[in-house]
Amino acid sequence: MSQLGLFDVARGKTETSADAARKIEDRAQTLREHAFSLIANYSLIPYYGGLIADEVAGLMGEDILAIRPRVSELVKMGAIEDTGRRRLNQRGNSQRVWRRSPSFKPQ
Repeated sequence: MSQLGLFDVARGKTETSADAARKIEDRAQTLREHAFSLIANYSLIPYYGGLIADEVAGLMGEDILAIRPRVSELVKMGAIEDTGRRRLNQRGNSQRVWRRSPSFKPQ
């Protein structure tokens, strides 16, 4: 399995997934880079120690449905990692707190 580069778009295995990937392809790179930057910066703040996907979406002013896949892509790339902590989102659901992976070197 090949790793995604910071500028690659994940492609699904279904026609619907492929259509969705093509539709967001132009924006995916920018969204992923911005999400990575926010997570990396908030990883350095002891109080936060990283961000949940909903916080990333809120800070970016984006719909969570555009951001969750970008967070998943960053995880697959090894750019971010689970802190082992959880925080509640606005709906009261527990989400993983993500931080920049110390070993990640952007391509």
